[in-house]
Amino acid sequence: MAVATALALTSLAVGAYGAYETSRGQRERAKTATNVAEYNAKLEEQAALQADMEGRENLRRSRRNNKAILSSQRAKIAASGVLLEGSPLELLAHNAARLEQGALDQERQSRIATRNARGRAQSIRMGGAAEATGLRRASTATILGGTANLLGSGFNMYRSGAIG
Repeated sequence: MAVATALALTSLAVGAYGAYETSRGQRERAKTATNVAEYNAKLEEQAALQADMEGRENLRRSRRNNKAILSSQRAKIAASGVLLEGSPLELLAHNAARLEQGALDQERQSRIATRNARGRAQSIRMGGAAEATGLRRASTATILGGTANLLGSGFNMYRSGAIG
């Protein structure tokens, strides 16, 4: 009878340890999921910052280039002896508007890229948090399920006389 009791208690101990280790592994995976999500989100935030800086620099360069183009056109018109009135002035205004529209399009694309990268960062964090929450809940369920199994096994062993 003592051997049966020892085996029954060992079985209960192994079951309890297994439930504990499974739960601990799930909690560790939850921490890892949170850390990985935060790392990936920071990468996306850095991409957003880079896109913003590149966009602003490209806009600055584009406007500087546009200014040079318009200046060159004014110089050519002036060198031809035509006055900057009427059609030449309308042409310059039209070109200035077209060039500025191109710069504004670049700025808009830059803002979209920045906003998208920030949105991806937020989405990554939310996904990591959801995964971590699920793993922590699974850990709790493992402990509760293991406890219920141990109690049931203990009761069955008691009823069968394996433990007294």
